[in-house]
Amino acid sequence: MDKETRSKRSIFLAAVAGFALVVISGTSCSKTLIDRQVDFLIEREYSSDDNSSPFFYSSILAVCANSRYIYVADWKESHITIYDGEMSFVRRFGKRGQGPGEFSQIFADIKCDEDHIYILTINRLYVFSDKGEYQDDIVLGFIPRRVFLYEDGWLFRVNDNREAIFLTNTQGQIQNKFYVVPLIAYGNCPPSYATPEIFVSQKGAVYTMDALSYWIRCWGNADGSVQSEMKRKTDFDPKRCQELNPGKSGNQYRITGGYSWFLERGDQLLYIFPTSGGELGVDSYTNDNRLLLNWSARYPGEFYPLAVMPDGRIIGSYRERNHILAVSSLKLQPRS
Repeated sequence: MDKETRSKRSIFLAAVAGFALVVISGTSCSKTLIDRQVDFLIEREYSSDDNSSPFFYSSILAVCANSRYIYVADWKESHITIYDGEMSFVRRFGKRGQGPGEFSQIFADIKCDEDHIYILTINRLYVFSDKGEYQDDIVLGFIPRRVFLYEDGWLFRVNDNREAIFLTNTQGQIQNKFYVVPLIAYGNCPPSYATPEIFVSQKGAVYTMDALSYWIRCWGNADGSVQSEMKRKTDFDPKRCQELNPGKSGNQYRITGGYSWFLERGDQLLYIFPTSGGELGVDSYTNDNRLLLNWSARYPGEFYPLAVMPDGRIIGSYRERNHILAVSSLKLQPRS
């Protein structure tokens, strides 16, 4: 049986006592206090135990949406499910294999525009029509983790590399590299590069969030020059060393951290990140890089926001229950 459970839980987001409206203009900032209340509502969850159901997911990796469709990538099943804006099933495509439109590697990321879906695996980028019809695939000479459409080519984020951002042409040939990242080591963990979060807005602005401190930078034309930047204090340490198998011999360690997201919602850019207090921090920017407001938000079951639906609602999954797709609303209103 399919489960489309409507939740009546309305989770109040613990608002910061005063929100700072910060306008970035060179090195000067002006501040205005505003007072807001935020309500966050999980409206519906989708899941199924039947693997033939359009709402069956083994492990949701990513979600992408354009003005007509919503695409959900399941990395364990190696397929993409397409829904319309009302979450009605359209079709499902993809499977493990070596043939055209089949995937021999696990998914790393997906992106979409009005006419295509782009699926990144370990070192291949696949191109499908908006209805999921195979068109092309490109073999890459490097191993990226994120992909973005950028001007007449692609912008990739690469982990475990001195330069974190690769700019390529349409055939995946590297044209430029930038954003040099430090090599870090914590405790018993082996050294690794502090890879930033990255986002490309619909207007082509490239944003990065530094992995070690709260620096958001907007880069000019992806040429390695910083256009503007913003920093504020946060108690979230996104890099820490954890033991993989506590209590067992031959232990291994790795640096782990919370996940963070950039989402574009209308004329606002949301940067969402977990804090050490078990909440979500949310910063809202305008497209001209002004910080509108920030707040801290209690969120249910470690909800992971992954994309913005055509009607402005946010769709995502959960950290431990990533077989469930969830749709939420995010409402800002004056405090009563």
